[in-house]
Amino acid sequence: MARASAAAGDAPTALRKASPRKPSRERGHMRYAALLDATEALLQHHSPDDIGLYQIAEHAAVPPASVYHFFPTKDAAFLALAERYLDGFRELALRPVPATALASWQALTLFDQRQAMEFYNSHPAALKIFYGGYAGLEVRQAAVRYTATVADGVYGRLDRVFHMPMMRTPGSKFRIALAIIDAIWGISYLTHGHITEAFFTEAYDAYCNYCRQFLPAVVEVRDAYLDAAANGGTVSLYNRTS
Repeated sequence: MARASAAAGDAPTALRKASPRKPSRERGHMRYAALLDATEALLQHHSPDDIGLYQIAEHAAVPPASVYHFFPTKDAAFLALAERYLDGFRELALRPVPATALASWQALTLFDQRQAMEFYNSHPAALKIFYGGYAGLEVRQAAVRYTATVADGVYGRLDRVFHMPMMRTPGSKFRIALAIIDAIWGISYLTHGHITEAFFTEAYDAYCNYCRQFLPAVVEVRDAYLDAAANGGTVSLYNRTS
């Protein structure tokens, strides 16, 4: 995802790396959302290199000054959009889980990964930002921080449902496992423009095979979830305050 060095005449490094300015008032929130919608729409049909702040302003039908107020650079706009997508992934973890996903850690993993794949494929701009070979330094850093947070939480999510074995440094192990998925999904995007079912299966199998180095094939379901798994329907693994 490395980018070419800056050409002569580019803005100073400090300006290029400027972060988006989050709105504090309701009207600002609405305009900020409209600008992110415009950025997303442009990314669906254009290369990031062909998009500038004036194009974002024109597409959102707002004065260019409004764009500069929130996004000092286009990289700041891409970072803000990336943060919106990462918030979307966080929301996925709060959704109820079908009882069939509680049959095994592999089944819950499959459910979680399919949700992520479907989210990516329904947001082509997210694929372009995270897998398309273009991302500013701050976007890459945000993605790395998010992945680390997810990796640190995978063991806890599984341990809520299953009698997980004691593990040392589970976050490090699951970070590697998630990197395996990212690598395979990235190949799928660069080859096909989306995550295909075949590459999804390859990534899932590779993830599970790696996890089998430190997880047994069968981990018992906790009693609290046995009835839920037997009764069908959906189950919430998290509440909004947990």
